[in-house]
Amino acid sequence: MKLRYVFSAPAMLRLQPNKWAVDNPDEYEGITKIINEGLQKIKKSLYVNKDVIDEFEVDILFNAYTENNVGEFIRMNDNFGFSKLFADSGGLQMITQGKTVTHEIKSEIYNVQKIADIAMCFDVIPVEKFKGVTVARSRVTDKVYDPNKAAYCAKETALNIKNQIDSLIDSTSKVSYIIQGNNYQDMVEWFDVGVTELGPELINNIAGLSLADTCIGNGEKESIDMLVAYHLLNKKYGRDIIKDHVHLLGVGSSSRLKPLFYLSKNGFLNNDTTFSFDSTTISMSIIQGKYENENGAINSDNLIEIRKELIDSLEFYSDIMKKYFDNFDIEYIADHMISNIKSTADMINKADNIHYQSIIRAMVPLLCFKRLLYFSKRIDNIIKSVDSDPSPMGMLRYVKDMDDFKRWNDDFGRYMQSKRIYRHGNNLDNLFGE
Repeated sequence: MKLRYVFSAPAMLRLQPNKWAVDNPDEYEGITKIINEGLQKIKKSLYVNKDVIDEFEVDILFNAYTENNVGEFIRMNDNFGFSKLFADSGGLQMITQGKTVTHEIKSEIYNVQKIADIAMCFDVIPVEKFKGVTVARSRVTDKVYDPNKAAYCAKETALNIKNQIDSLIDSTSKVSYIIQGNNYQDMVEWFDVGVTELGPELINNIAGLSLADTCIGNGEKESIDMLVAYHLLNKKYGRDIIKDHVHLLGVGSSSRLKPLFYLSKNGFLNNDTTFSFDSTTISMSIIQGKYENENGAINSDNLIEIRKELIDSLEFYSDIMKKYFDNFDIEYIADHMISNIKSTADMINKADNIHYQSIIRAMVPLLCFKRLLYFSKRIDNIIKSVDSDPSPMGMLRYVKDMDDFKRWNDDFGRYMQSKRIYRHGNNLDNLFGE
């Protein structure tokens, strides 16, 4: 299979338009080259099990609503070394801000998405919030899925995609079709509605499917159900319709990706499929003061271990740094970053001179990229354990078709951790708000 890790929240990586870059173009050009070459070095260093993974690529996603000028900035800087550019619709942010998503706003978003390779659609979601919950689509326990609204929402989503395809027709951007549902059968039915609404000619213009956990939940069992939905859609419609690229929305941790490698073992999932997944966790880590080494997360109070990781990372990238900066003191940089550990802005702005400010500006995304190296090691360890895992999840490696899956589910499904979103009609009617 092919894997694609998609960094989201580029602003948290400090990869957004900024006045400093405009005021210091020569310095910023060097920073851009360091970031680009640093990412290439990480790509070459990733732990990739060639028996299972043909390719492990790294992409970036921006929000076309909240970051409407970021996509162009990324393109202007050679994508900072990322392979593909994804554009989210920003629909979730509009909803949480209490804004009405009008046709005019959607048209503006589509225009912004033209610069991307893959554009996420506006999906209409059949969930309601419980009484007293003020933030929509937050925790699993805050919301409930309404199956009575599913067909309507699926149709409205398809109509959005139809307009989006028309808007993107003069660009190279392709739409990723978001699939919602509270179980795998719901997800299949969601796409059934879309195929009926769009027809084969328009469906042919999509980039692939994005399976979302928004309506289903975020436990082990829910991750498995999402992949079962893909298996069924692949069997039902084939690659000509659904394509060979599946994006897993909300599934960005190595632990939640486990079922992917077990269900691929015996052919339940096509081995020539590209699976991508996006996450803000790594992108936001340095801004939030969260550091990691090859052994895992470092306690924020353990400055000794954080300093060791900073030194290790500075040495890892030093061959690239030296191409653009004649001399730099690794010990000074590590000590300075530690002394300003609670503020990334202070790390940069309080450095002795523009020379060190530039190096630290580059180190913010480079430190995040280094965490991807550790992420790939965790994935590699999961793959190595597939054949010997005696756990209930481990038994997924023997599943090759739906009959096998149903037997597995009867025998082992109840042992999987489940964080399923409540379903309307399960004696929960009295919990709804207006």
